Amino acid sequence: DLLGSKFTPVPDGSGGVEYSSKGYRTVDLGELKERFKAFDLQWPDGDLNTLQKLRNNFEHFHSPAPKDAIQQAIANCFPIVSGFFNILHLEPTEVLADVWKVMVEEEAFYSKQKKECDQSLESLHWYSNSLDLSEVECPNCKSSLIAQLDPENKIPSNIEGRCRACGVSIDAEAFVTTIVESSFGINAYLAAKEGDYGVIHDCTECWNATYVCQGEIDECYFCGNSVSGYCVRCGDALGIENESANASQMCDYCYHMSSKDD
Repeated sequence: DLLGSKFTPVPDGSGGVEYSSKGYRTVDLGELKERFKAFDLQWPDGDLNTLQKLRNNFEHFHSPAPKDAIQQAIANCFPIVSGFFNILHLEPTEVLADVWKVMVEEEAFYSKQKKECDQSLESLHWYSNSLDLSEVECPNCKSSLIAQLDPENKIPSNIEGRCRACGVSIDAEAFVTTIVESSFGINAYLAAKEGDYGVIHDCTECWNATYVCQGEIDECYFCGNSVSGYCVRCGDALGIENESANASQMCDYCYHMSSKDD
């Protein structure tokens, strides 16, 4: 009655109508979340997306994901499973027994590894506790366990990155780009959706998509470039949104017009 995906109206034998599940297809993850909302139940925090991707490979008896990435997927499901049992007023240790023990151990292991990875960035000048590193992904295996090899390094362009899950090396440009995207990507999406100025820009100095303009933040996370000053032609204030990529002392419009004059 709750997990069927499709329902059809049938007579109830008393002149009324009742709904019966049609076929054997059960709800998918999106539909399950909708059912939770309909029944006024809070969907637990946690990430099932990675596990879904891995499951598709497991169903075909093969997964290219390294062991650490699989452990992370299990750990990310920990709060969801815990939340489900809270809703049911059941103790997971009694129902899952040894399986729950494995999940607890994996969650603790992953949390320790993730903390060490995040701490490796603390020496960088733009690091702060408000930086959201939860969605950081290794470009190879999609694990969030990426760190810089030298935690004392303070220069973003000198970062030597590595994924602790699959061991792949990550160059400085890719490393900083993924940090910026994971931390500000959702804000950039919402800004674009609402027609506001962008949040993530291509830097006019290093040309990486690592220039962030949001609130008090107005700089490139890779090279440190920060656009300021006034256009020498019209006097308007310069920012990353209007600075000419061809002439740093002019806005786009004035550079365009001066080029026409030439």
